Amino acid sequence: QSNQPNTDKDPQEKVCPYCGQSSQTVFVHGHEQCVVCKTNVEPCCQGEVQE
Repeated sequence: QSNQPNTDKDPQEKVCPYCGQSSQTVFVHGHEQCVVCKTNVEPCCQGEVQE
């Protein structure tokens, strides 16, 4: 058995910049949040303006 990281992980699995936990994210009310600490990690529009 190899000690190499599993490359088949869910592409949305990442480390939360707020709680530091490696976890999945979910979309709630148009934004992405950490499933551990529930912090908004990806705002819905990040200030983009529709042209």
